[in-house]
Amino acid sequence: MKINDVKGSKTFLIQEEYKNFFHANQNKENFKSIQYNKLKSFIEENKNHPLSGKNLGELALVQPILTKNEFIELYT
Repeated sequence: MKINDVKGSKTFLIQEEYKNFFHANQNKENFKSIQYNKLKSFIEENKNHPLSGKNLGELALVQPILTKNEFIELYT
């Protein structure tokens, strides 16, 4: 048996993409806006994925940079 390629799960790939996005953009002056748009896009594309809720929860509790209205808009 020969293994030609190993790829991570969808969850792993999403986490890596977001981690790379965060590190590339976190020091930008408009990071809050960039992050909001990234989350909105992610949630629209992955509404039922567990990371959607996890990311929102972490932002609300650990890193509260979005307003209540922004969270409500992302959640609905």
